[in-house]
Amino acid sequence: MRPETDTPVEHELKVWPPYFGEIAQGRKTFEVRLSDREFRMLDVLRLREYDPARYQPEADKTLGEGWGKDAAHEAGVRACYTGREIKKRVGYVMFGAVAEFADMEARHAGIEPGYVVMSLIPTVDDSRALREAWELKLAQGRAADGLPPLGAGASPDGNCSR
Repeated sequence: MRPETDTPVEHELKVWPPYFGEIAQGRKTFEVRLSDREFRMLDVLRLREYDPARYQPEADKTLGEGWGKDAAHEAGVRACYTGREIKKRVGYVMFGAVAEFADMEARHAGIEPGYVVMSLIPTVDDSRALREAWELKLAQGRAADGLPPLGAGASPDGNCSR
């Protein structure tokens, strides 16, 4: 068990494409997971896009003779990673109710025992990327509406309005 004063830990997690896209766009701001590790506030989640449809059961052919079943399976699993990843920090953590801990304030009814719900906080790099994407979308919207880009200066008569 990690001590409360322990430094944040980085956890590597697989995320299927539909959920990865929602997290990357900033729309999915939580994660529900099996509580198989000690998730804590401010831990870092390294979320790697994982597409099980890309599994290559024949990957052992590329490994050559003598590698065995485990190595072939590992090669097939590696093929499922798309190469896209994003890091998020863990915000609030809610643990599923467990009978022996039902009286503890940190355990929450309504969350399946053995599961955890975590809020996702943008990292510094993530915040910068989201801001740049938002600014691009805003600029595209202004151009589509026939408006000048933000910061383009005052109108010819010196007023702020058109």
